[in-house]
Amino acid sequence: MTISDNDAHQPENTVTTETQTTTLIVFGLDDKEKPHASWFTDADAPLAEKAAGLMRMRILRLSDEARQKLTGKLPQGRVFASGKAFVPFINQTLYGQLDAMGGEIPPYTGGIPEEERKAKKTFKPTFTRATNLTDLAVDQVVLASEDGMDNGWWEAVIKEQKDDDLFVLYWYSWPKEPTLVRKRDQLALLPTNGVIKL
Repeated sequence: MTISDNDAHQPENTVTTETQTTTLIVFGLDDKEKPHASWFTDADAPLAEKAAGLMRMRILRLSDEARQKLTGKLPQGRVFASGKAFVPFINQTLYGQLDAMGGEIPPYTGGIPEEERKAKKTFKPTFTRATNLTDLAVDQVVLASEDGMDNGWWEAVIKEQKDDDLFVLYWYSWPKEPTLVRKRDQLALLPTNGVIKL
């Protein structure tokens, strides 16, 4: 829970269209007490609700104008085939507004596999924030776009350096999702405003 006091990533293009109606907000804290939230379209809402139950995150149904207005300040979430959802980091002030609205944790009866529970207890990675793009290293956190262009920027960890300008990464919030390969000029630095405390 791909993270915020100011925004680690605040996409500007979160406006919905006639064919993409926003109906649900998923939000919560990760195991490091970092706030996450995102909105989901009507088509993704059922899966997003199930994912919220799996991740023990809360949901808000967009039943009034105040909640609808908040979606313009949130990034759009993604639902993975694994049943989990990608819910980016947000800033603490925005999370406080969501928290004040209450919300509910959907029931989830599927359970978490024993091996995943053990992995969560034993896996304690140490990450550092990349400070410049000319001297990147393994286990540094950078920003990478979903499609290698400009379709949303998310926190990613460098897993391997293939050559001087090619890197293998995985998503910070979802390390078990497929890795991605990006060139150096397709990466960006995290903001230096204390958003993410690694």
